[in-house]
Amino acid sequence: MADNEKRPAAVEVVVAVLRDGDRVLMGLRPADKKYPLQWEFPGGKVEAGESLEAALRRELREELEIEVAGLRELRCDVSEYSDAGTFSVHYFAVDSWRGELRNRAFAKLAWIHPRDFTSYDILHGNRQICEQLQDDANGGGSEADVA
Repeated sequence: MADNEKRPAAVEVVVAVLRDGDRVLMGLRPADKKYPLQWEFPGGKVEAGESLEAALRRELREELEIEVAGLRELRCDVSEYSDAGTFSVHYFAVDSWRGELRNRAFAKLAWIHPRDFTSYDILHGNRQICEQLQDDANGGGSEADVA
């Protein structure tokens, strides 16, 4: 891209880091979607006119049928994909919610301890937060409960 050409704006994305003790919830992307069978955190694109928080609440209702009781932003990373553009990914900690988790978007869900991330094919854009979670981890169980 030439210096005088403008890059397209980054797509705003919101992602939830749901915790159950020491483990976090991740979903396996379906085989028929872009980046098939890679693990990612629940979330999605922010729609026009939506706040980050409202977008995340909507995405979690759509993907998991839960209502978030509280959330806080952890970090924001910019991820570039050669085939899909640039994404500004906002990660939120979600420590409590209402409702029973119901998988409406993924091939499967799993509660994974951060030290076990190396056993999973993690989506490129989620790898930085996974490294942070691994650094923050301080023990606990190592098995993943797959649903």
